[in-house]
Amino acid sequence: MAWPLVNSGQATSVDGAGCRMRALEDLKIQVRSVRSRRYVEEAMGAYNAGSYRSAIMALWIAVVADVIDKVKDMADEGDAAAKLLRDSIHKAAAQGDKLMMQRIENALLDDARDKLQLISAEDHRDLSRLKEDRNLCAHPAFVSEDELFNPTPERVRDHLASAVDALLSHGPVRGRRLLDRFDSQVRSRSLPSDDEKLLATIREGFVENSTPQLKSSLCAVSIKATLDEANDDKVRWQYSRVARALWWLIPAEFEQSLKSILDKRQDGLDDDGVMLLVEGLCYVEPTWRNLRDGTRHRIESFIATTSIGELVVPRALFAPLPFPPVDGYLIERVADVQDDPVVVDHFTDQLEVEPDRRLISHFVNRLRRALYYTEAEFWMKGLVALAAAFTADDLRSVLEAYRSNDQAYDSVLARKQLKILEWRTNLPESAMAGIWSRYHDELKAERAAERADLEKLEE
Repeated sequence: MAWPLVNSGQATSVDGAGCRMRALEDLKIQVRSVRSRRYVEEAMGAYNAGSYRSAIMALWIAVVADVIDKVKDMADEGDAAAKLLRDSIHKAAAQGDKLMMQRIENALLDDARDKLQLISAEDHRDLSRLKEDRNLCAHPAFVSEDELFNPTPERVRDHLASAVDALLSHGPVRGRRLLDRFDSQVRSRSLPSDDEKLLATIREGFVENSTPQLKSSLCAVSIKATLDEANDDKVRWQYSRVARALWWLIPAEFEQSLKSILDKRQDGLDDDGVMLLVEGLCYVEPTWRNLRDGTRHRIESFIATTSIGELVVPRALFAPLPFPPVDGYLIERVADVQDDPVVVDHFTDQLEVEPDRRLISHFVNRLRRALYYTEAEFWMKGLVALAAAFTADDLRSVLEAYRSNDQAYDSVLARKQLKILEWRTNLPESAMAGIWSRYHDELKAERAAERADLEKLEE
């Protein structure tokens, strides 16, 4: 894989949410709209001057202006709900209808959540608290006669962080439209086959500037698509790769969605569903720890009892292997591949396309213990297919195993595979070229010593 299969814990959600006490300048930089940023700067100026009520009012204006700007952008792109709201805003402004404008403003957060899907339910709660505080600041009658609403600086900063995270840092993308575009790209031929490029595509096109609700939706859509029998093998694998990318980019959101979906579905999986789980989500690191023991036992039994042809020919489960311990269950079945020449051909072809280093040591150990010429040939053929993933140490191990076992060393079949391996790995000016040179020198010396021994016996 181009990026590590295991998320080391260094990757974090790109939005940085969860740390409210952030530098004001950092928050301002995240505001996408130029007009909204001016209002935020006004709020920050009031905050720095100690005018916390003014800061809250300016921040609410920034939120309202930002939603209206997004409404206009979405309407221009043909969104029906946005068109209706834009026309209402234009009508109220043209007629100077303050009462209508007030009604639009009062319903703006509800519309942003329910009609436009610009914010999540949690975002709606956070922004509603800002709106309530804005009303307390702007309307003294809302507070008792003996009190003056005095927001703390911490409260203002919290509102500012909430507004930026929930709304001001995101583009005008409606949830359903983004999810439709996401599904279309995942199913397309243009989805990058290179994992690093796929990671960049998902991050820049869908994760960066999405709301928390949309990020969770992206995760849920990907997870469910891997378990959907209506999708063909290619589409399910595309979604499995995308799910792995999402786990790397937004691990907390992904695992929360994964746990929720698996908790509901895993007990009801039939054998076909277990296979879908193995060939899809078992390629995503957190899946195994979110499976119950019963499901884990079923996966182990299913792999042990399914015909090797079903594991190889239509699915390519060995190239690459899933995460542990499922990879171990599959490796235990590799020896069965050699019983069917058709399966052998499919198997080695798949390993050449995407060789998995986890197979190399297993093949070397089995080559060392092979009991028949044909068995030694099979393990050598597999090592040839894995050669693109070899290190110099791997090649040394293969040559040592080959020479240590007469079933390989004395076999014409295995020797043919050794020559193919040399052709693939003996590259000029490489460390492996030196290994092959030493191997042949040792072989010549060994044969010379054997001839000398024979001559002594003849004497």
